[in-house]
Amino acid sequence: MTFGAAGQSRLGMRLLSNEQIDLFVAAHMDDAALERAWSQASADAQAMAHGYVGGYNRYLADNAVSLPVACKGQPWVQPMTLAQMRRLNELTSVQAGIGALADAMLAAQPPAAKAAMPSTSKPALPSAEEVAAAAREIGLVNPPLGSNAWAFGKDTTGSGRGLLLGNPHFPCWA
Repeated sequence: MTFGAAGQSRLGMRLLSNEQIDLFVAAHMDDAALERAWSQASADAQAMAHGYVGGYNRYLADNAVSLPVACKGQPWVQPMTLAQMRRLNELTSVQAGIGALADAMLAAQPPAAKAAMPSTSKPALPSAEEVAAAAREIGLVNPPLGSNAWAFGKDTTGSGRGLLLGNPHFPCWA
């Protein structure tokens, strides 16, 4: 299932066209390999995966009429399969790693033939400014994702009630 070419979404800390994301995910995801890997998981991990799928599907069934307007009746809001959960798990890993290079991987081409360089010359290294610009471009400087949370007990807050503040690691697709 894809959202089509129109629009953009976040993958690997960057906004990419949905078309690029669809192509990257289709090339990266191998359902047979994911299934083989999950078959080696512990019984507890497999039970949690089945529970996740069952819980998600139960929530959809029990709350179909009260879903947010943006989701209610949409063709992409449907029960999940275990294979889709494995893909979701893999995509979460991709978000934190190789996804940052998805568009570069899709655009990669074999290098053009170059004339032989004399053995004494070395290729020029990028300047510090070029490295910094490249890091900013792929979202490694001031990334849009966070990795922190705070919890304060009732004895430490002005209201006398507990307080929880979280900043999730990954974007929310709600």
